[in-house]
Amino acid sequence: SNVDMNMLVYTIGNKEIFTEYAILLRNPGFTWEPGAFSCLICLAIFCNILRSNFELKGNIPLWVFLVTLSSTQSTTGFMILLVMIVGYLILNNKNFKLLLVVPILIIIFQLPFVQDKMFAEYENIGAIDLNDLSTKEGHALGRMYSFVLCWEEFLRHPIIGLGGWSKGTKLVAEGFDNIHLISGIGKLLSMYGIIMTLLFVKLLLMSAKTICKMFSVNGWLIVVVIIGMMISYELWMTPIFMTCWLYGYYIKVSTNANQRSIDCTSISIDKQER
Repeated sequence: SNVDMNMLVYTIGNKEIFTEYAILLRNPGFTWEPGAFSCLICLAIFCNILRSNFELKGNIPLWVFLVTLSSTQSTTGFMILLVMIVGYLILNNKNFKLLLVVPILIIIFQLPFVQDKMFAEYENIGAIDLNDLSTKEGHALGRMYSFVLCWEEFLRHPIIGLGGWSKGTKLVAEGFDNIHLISGIGKLLSMYGIIMTLLFVKLLLMSAKTICKMFSVNGWLIVVVIIGMMISYELWMTPIFMTCWLYGYYIKVSTNANQRSIDCTSISIDKQER
């Protein structure tokens, strides 16, 4: 229902949906909705930070990313960017610039697609009655209510979760097989349980530490991008994001401080053994 038309490189969105809480028609890029597009833009901004150290002067790609991100009017994308900026300033001891950024953060939080949308989703947690939803149509619940339902499912299977057995959830057992939950963190917990969740966190931190060794302290911002994106979406399970949180497992960084070469020995395969 989000998409009116797709041209492979760009999506024409449903005006009824893409104008809610928005100042202008939201930009979904090539994805199915603006929020998912904003997550990919935030990943691109992170990669640019590694190369440019957040240099604004003459950094045309970064300005393109920032303008594009603003056109999505995505709550998730804006919150990830704001936390990235604050995290960057703190990690680099730029306390004075941090004070200058605070008023901008307050102004951005007042935007309708940030403040109003967040409060509306919070109010919907207690206002939605699943029994009132049509069983003939698909429904995507808000990220906050989705997390609540995923958390309840996690408590029923806390150790190893349900894996990919969607029919084992309480929702499906009660006949609600047309409801889609959009909480990435909630899905991680309910599908894989606490054991795999802790393993995921370990791999993510390992990757952040590896990136830090190669690109200084900015590498920790990958945690902000991945966890921030998982508040709303399951994109962490797609290859481009998996590359980020599995990076530290596969890449061995040279111990020579003057050499930035990397050794991908972990993924080499002996042709004869193969």
